[in-house]
Amino acid sequence: MNINIRNLIIDGEFDKLNRLIKLGVIKMDDALNEVYNLNDGKYFYNFAYFVEFASKDKLVKRLIATKNAEYIFKFARDIIGAPIDELALGIIATKNAEYIYEFARRIKGAPIEKLALGIASTYNGCYIRYFAEFIHGAPIEKLAEAIAGTNDANNISYFILYIDEISLKTLKKLVEALLKTNDEECICEFISNIDEDLKEKLSKAFYPINIMEQLYQKLVASKDITYIRSLLDTDETIIKIILQYITDTKDEKFVYNCMHELGGIFAYQFFLEIVELKDFEAISKLLIELNFEDEKPQTKFDICLLENIDLLLGAMEECKDIQLLQKVFNGAKLPIVKSYLKILILGIEESSSILSEEEKMNLLTVLYNNEDFATIRKYREVFSSLFQDKGESLGRN
Repeated sequence: MNINIRNLIIDGEFDKLNRLIKLGVIKMDDALNEVYNLNDGKYFYNFAYFVEFASKDKLVKRLIATKNAEYIFKFARDIIGAPIDELALGIIATKNAEYIYEFARRIKGAPIEKLALGIASTYNGCYIRYFAEFIHGAPIEKLAEAIAGTNDANNISYFILYIDEISLKTLKKLVEALLKTNDEECICEFISNIDEDLKEKLSKAFYPINIMEQLYQKLVASKDITYIRSLLDTDETIIKIILQYITDTKDEKFVYNCMHELGGIFAYQFFLEIVELKDFEAISKLLIELNFEDEKPQTKFDICLLENIDLLLGAMEECKDIQLLQKVFNGAKLPIVKSYLKILILGIEESSSILSEEEKMNLLTVLYNNEDFATIRKYREVFSSLFQDKGESLGRN
């Protein structure tokens, strides 16, 4: 081991090293031994590049053993007469997807098939996709199968949308892999970028299953209103399918949120689902929201509520939660809602323990002023207690 030879190599003084080798001051074998002892890809590359008559074969084997992808690539790129196939196997062994891709892209005569299999084994979705997209002669089918196993939704989606020459069988496998990622954002973006040609291919690949409907259903299942809203900017048939998937969830809170967030022309369908599900909490919120100045609704959502107030009130007839009914009564602004809810409260418990004397008198006054004598007659026993002698003084102050 010679520190002086080693320092020449480390310091990059190759002109000096070359001259001393030519003058016979330094033996080539001694210089090679020093670079071998350094065991660093950088120095193997530099020695092969700068030292005249250096043994390339021995340096290549040593370099490959370091698994330094950067200098294996540079060796193949810059060293005249470098054994490309041997270096390709070496760079594959590093499992470095970036340099495997660069090797295939920039090294003339690179074994594309072997490199493709090598990059596939890295499961790096980004560079597998790059390989398929930019390397001439790349085995697309094998790369597609590889990317399907990456769980990389973004690159799987891109592969399906923009890489040609995929068989229908492989196309199906890729879409199934995309769905398994459960990446709603990527699935949403994927759906928005599907053109008519790809729709036709998907239809053939999944026949007789309607894969587009499955994609919509997958996104609805995420219950993310932002993604679902993006799907509604499409044709009427698809909108109906999506709305049906929403109601099919039978998730009262989700349907309620959709009614608020998606509203508009879809409000009525969500409204009916809430009523049908007998979601008394949601119905109660809607009744409290009926709070328009002079009872004049401002939006389509408001109009839907007001026009169907009878359905909301009718649904609440089945609610037996006296506290919830009282909460709605206290929070409601419209007189019709307050009157109806108070009647429901009377119907659940016809005893003075539920309503105070003052509350019963107020209710009787409202019913009387509205000429609702049928309700008064129905609950006459409740109201009659107001006029029974309880021993109080009959005089007035």
